[in-house]
Amino acid sequence: MFSIQYQGTSTLMQKAINRYLKQFFLFGQSTVGSSLTLTLTVQDESGSLYLGVDESYTLTASSSGASLNSTTVFGAMKGLETFSQLLDWSSPSSTYLLSRLPLQISDAPRFPWRGLLIDSSRHFLPVSAIKRQIDALSYTKLNTLHWHITDAQSFPIYSASYPNLSAKGAYAPSAIYSTAEVQDIISYGYERGVRVVPEFDIPGHAASWGASDPALVVNCTKYNHNINNIPLDPTKEHTYEVLSGFLNEMSKMFLDAVHVGGDEIVFGCWESDPAVSSWMKQHGMTTGVELAQYFEDRLFNSVLPSTKQIVVWQDLFDNGVQIPNNTIIQVWSDVADLKTVTSSGFKGLISAGWYLNEQVPVPGSTHGDFMDTWMDFYLNEPTNGLTPEEASLVLGGEGCIWGEHVDGLVLDAMVWPRTVAIAERLWSSVDVTSTTQAKPRIQEMSCRLQQRGIGSAPLLPGFCLVP
Repeated sequence: MFSIQYQGTSTLMQKAINRYLKQFFLFGQSTVGSSLTLTLTVQDESGSLYLGVDESYTLTASSSGASLNSTTVFGAMKGLETFSQLLDWSSPSSTYLLSRLPLQISDAPRFPWRGLLIDSSRHFLPVSAIKRQIDALSYTKLNTLHWHITDAQSFPIYSASYPNLSAKGAYAPSAIYSTAEVQDIISYGYERGVRVVPEFDIPGHAASWGASDPALVVNCTKYNHNINNIPLDPTKEHTYEVLSGFLNEMSKMFLDAVHVGGDEIVFGCWESDPAVSSWMKQHGMTTGVELAQYFEDRLFNSVLPSTKQIVVWQDLFDNGVQIPNNTIIQVWSDVADLKTVTSSGFKGLISAGWYLNEQVPVPGSTHGDFMDTWMDFYLNEPTNGLTPEEASLVLGGEGCIWGEHVDGLVLDAMVWPRTVAIAERLWSSVDVTSTTQAKPRIQEMSCRLQQRGIGSAPLLPGFCLVP
């Protein structure tokens, strides 16, 4: 019979071991040829999860035994996942076979930030659907869930300080995440080595803030035909009071980073509002970019908690808005923009070329089958064209599944298995580029995800045996 020998004291590690003992033997058998023991050793059992945490591990195995050694609990989790993928179920003998023996694997990710963005504003996503994504992230060795919580369409998160934001800004009372549910999602991610990074998109895409308090947003009739055009009103002290109270309340729940958007601000909306335009003239401003600079200065200097790593979309940088140089900039428009960001000394994330909802995620590369876009994702190398110094500032990247046409029923199949291609690109060496060799790996991983309860779509014709 198979067993794991762990003599440490980490409850977090023991929970992971218990989970994987179930994942190892989904078909109800616990025999791996003859009896085998996996000895697991973790040097640092503190369990601190943060950007850049050591996720390396060493795994050795032979017919007489196996050992897994890591610096942290989170590295050990990655090693357990690798071990699970070495176990092959044999239907004829009703046993598991540990293949490719003897083996020695020394493994570590290439980038520290490897994630997926989900959008719960355009469509409310049930907690169960979010947890499935966290599970799948852990199975594919991704480590960040970027939770785009608020946008123009709805405000689905409860705030004790400002309960009307969700009471009047959400689609329905049942489409609101309670504080307990948010904490549960964060804890669920932590136990699986997945950081949950919230995004509250401001100052643009802010119509849902105004549902409960119209004074928070700008009334620009010229642009109101598109709900995405409506921004916060940066000229009112009330705006900053609400933002400070809300963002500080939210930041206490999340681990180490907060995303505050900054994308697609419709400057014309500010400029065409008589009250805002008058305020701008009184303060010597003539353009929306200047007002955006004022807003971001207030946001960074007096609103945002100093203990959090702040992330923004590239639009602020593109528009010449000055932001602190320790801000992480997420590039979504063009892969080439990552060079501009990093050559300016900013740390960057790449999402350009990894939009899972787009028919043509990489301009000029089209496929007859939507599922085949995984090849574009796989070949989208973040460091192409960068100098070594610029490449050192690339923290990683995220696949993005925007929610205009995605709800909890279709989420899994829209994300998986194509995101496996992104996961491999962010983990593996830069010279691992063969889509021919990757295809069977991704198809196998898609079946493994299905076996573990994720609604991953098939990449190729075939059959997946599900327990």
